[in-house]
Amino acid sequence: ITRDIYEQTVKNFKNQRYAFVTDEVFDESLVRDIDQMIDELDKLCDHQDLISDDFSTQREAPAEYQAKWAENISTKCMFLGELLPLMLAFEKHIAILVRPGRMLEILEALLRRHKFVYKRADQPGYHGEVSTGPMRITLIPTGDQSFEVQSASVVIAFDSTFVPESYLKDLRSNPTIPGGLAPLLSLLVTGSIEHLQKCFEENIEPIQRKIRLVTCLSQIGAEVG
Repeated sequence: ITRDIYEQTVKNFKNQRYAFVTDEVFDESLVRDIDQMIDELDKLCDHQDLISDDFSTQREAPAEYQAKWAENISTKCMFLGELLPLMLAFEKHIAILVRPGRMLEILEALLRRHKFVYKRADQPGYHGEVSTGPMRITLIPTGDQSFEVQSASVVIAFDSTFVPESYLKDLRSNPTIPGGLAPLLSLLVTGSIEHLQKCFEENIEPIQRKIRLVTCLSQIGAEVG
């Protein structure tokens, strides 16, 4: 379902994409359209409901339903739903960096569904059932704010909002791991806009970098995922 929405979003901006890579001068509205397209595609890589303008109806649904829905239509949530139960028996601390707001809420619903012991870095206290196992999870909202979080056994960057925050080295510095830092797993959808973002250096002039992204997106859009 999400793949269809992603491909349709690319098609919806066909005229803007063509103009963006062929025009010598861009007007502000064209750049806004391209930014909107990139933002929507980026969010679709995480969960299709993120592109909604109003989350109130989504939030009214029971947490169990929200979690099941996420594990059916978000490949990243599917991944977590498969990986985390396999680690329940181990005394590990898993840190998950995620987009604040609705995506953070969805991941919290997923953790509640599986009865994992977890906490949100922006809120006090742990939740869940200790009887499920010794594994602990911390959800960390990405952004400018830093949080005091104990060192992790594994750090998972759920989405493209992750940047190497200043506290990341401390988060990954786990004395129980021989030889260095805890693993950092960045979840990316193959062939997607977030995958393309990783293929170009950050120091490329912004508008040129965006032109390259749009050009590649037009070429491989149908191969996403």
